[in-house]
Amino acid sequence: SENEMAMLNILEDSKELEKQLAEEKLNVEQKVVDRTRELSDEQARLMASISALPRAFIILDKDSNILTQNGKLDDIFGKQEEEWSIELIDQLIGESLDLQDKLKTVYAKKENFDISDILYKEKYIRVFVAPVINNDGELLGAVMTIKDESEAKALARSRDEFFSIASHELRTPLTAIRGNTSMIIEYYKDALKDKE
Repeated sequence: SENEMAMLNILEDSKELEKQLAEEKLNVEQKVVDRTRELSDEQARLMASISALPRAFIILDKDSNILTQNGKLDDIFGKQEEEWSIELIDQLIGESLDLQDKLKTVYAKKENFDISDILYKEKYIRVFVAPVINNDGELLGAVMTIKDESEAKALARSRDEFFSIASHELRTPLTAIRGNTSMIIEYYKDALKDKE
């Protein structure tokens, strides 16, 4: 009868829909697996890049909590007993820089700051902070780099000392030559005229 036929059509349509849903579910699951793998690979590349940097690299959230860092803080400040935080870094840097206040300014104005020649023990360090802003202009946090510039400072100081000494050593004989030339011209100008 017609009712039975209609019911069979509905059952067939229902089975076909279930089959299509199952296929679509498998497709979606595969896309999730693929995308998860891509994100994991991208994260591995990012972390390898961050770890390879020759300076401390820190990613902060908008409350100045450290989300990740590359381990170079130990090289600059030495191994610490407590976990790295902005408060700890601020405390280690001391009065040379109010890091927490600078971070508030970076977040409020969404502008970078870069300060060098910060003295930490016998080291000169440079701190750079840039806000992280998404495409909608929303502040997500900040990235910070801290670099030990002590070697560069020592090289610059050595270079300056070398040029200062070299120019002094060159000026001394030149001054003597100039003085002797003036004296020769003054005392022997008649003899020089006779030679002409």
